[in-house]
Amino acid sequence: STAPVTKSCCNDSTPMLDSVLDGGVVLEDHRSCSNWTAVSMTCVVSGVTPMSYGFWPWALADEAVSGIPPSNYAPLSVQLGDMGYATALVTANPVFGPFTDVHGTYDDERVLLSGEGAEVTNWAFRQAEFLWGGAQPWYQHVHYFEPHEPYCPDYSLVDVTKISDFSLDLCGDFANEIANFWVLSPGQQDAFLIQATEFYRAELEGWDREFERFWNGMDARGALDDALVVFVTDHGEQWSEHGAFGHGNTLHAQENRSTAVFWAKNLEPAVHTGPTTHQDIAATLFELFGVTPVVPLEGMPVGTA
Repeated sequence: STAPVTKSCCNDSTPMLDSVLDGGVVLEDHRSCSNWTAVSMTCVVSGVTPMSYGFWPWALADEAVSGIPPSNYAPLSVQLGDMGYATALVTANPVFGPFTDVHGTYDDERVLLSGEGAEVTNWAFRQAEFLWGGAQPWYQHVHYFEPHEPYCPDYSLVDVTKISDFSLDLCGDFANEIANFWVLSPGQQDAFLIQATEFYRAELEGWDREFERFWNGMDARGALDDALVVFVTDHGEQWSEHGAFGHGNTLHAQENRSTAVFWAKNLEPAVHTGPTTHQDIAATLFELFGVTPVVPLEGMPVGTA
């Protein structure tokens, strides 16, 4: 998912995620290393920023990558694969896959989708037939896209009582609607923000329901009995607080906050209050699984891994 849980807009909209947070080790003051996906997820899976590797992923340029990742680019999945893990990735974010190579032990190890959360879950379950049922230890990275602009929620989840007669097409004409925001009257801007926030909240609620389906499916298959789950969001989202909408615009907390938690059935719930970044997640996992990084990590293990 691409944004942190924001209680100011979304209180009680994510009961499944809330239950995971309640049962895990939460990183309370967590920040992404970037305000967009390609860079932030590179930090999560490798513990090193793309710049330190010598390449920079341009998500919005004509070419997907500016500079080819060097031969020493080895995210956690590749190194676990070298240690005998079965690995797989499924993602609905097109800028994520090229920078997150997996080892290739699953026939369709890198599944890039353009669909919604249900398609991500369905593909993850297909991978389960290989990963969770075999004799090898396994690593699976499941990456949902929602909530994300343009906002096209399940309208049955939208609370229409929160929306005035001010009509917006945040699904089909998002860019123009955002451009027009800055010429609206203050009252129209307030109405805009109320509707946009409710659409965002509805997308988040829809994602949480899909997350619950995936989680329950994993648990029913016994996949959570002896597994570590790491949940982390790419980045945050701003709603005109600093002169823009979405992410990839500024370095303020709205765009760089992230929700992160480690969860396992034998892990005591706790809250880590110190500041952490995406690189620290990778560093924690590298230490926990005894992986020697190919290049020096820029993060630090969280607590005692």
